[in-house]
Amino acid sequence: MSACGLQHGQGVRETQAKMVMGAIANPMTGQAEVDCKQARYVIDVLAMLKEKTAGNLKDDEQTTLDSLISELKMIWVQASGEAKDAGK
Repeated sequence: MSACGLQHGQGVRETQAKMVMGAIANPMTGQAEVDCKQARYVIDVLAMLKEKTAGNLKDDEQTTLDSLISELKMIWVQASGEAKDAGK
């Protein structure tokens, strides 16, 4: 996978995860929506990508992927806690 393709794929997954965790509004509805199961799936896909590309990424690509996964996990913990408190 080219660096451009990897970065684009990460960006798409980042946007998707943030949208389903309510961190950014859904552009179709303008509303922040929370779907913790879908968010967890996206994070798991990125973690799988990290595992499958281990040793094949440049240092900056690996750092970007690691940072993205960490950031999304932190948002997920917050969003899932808020959803639990709201009874979702």
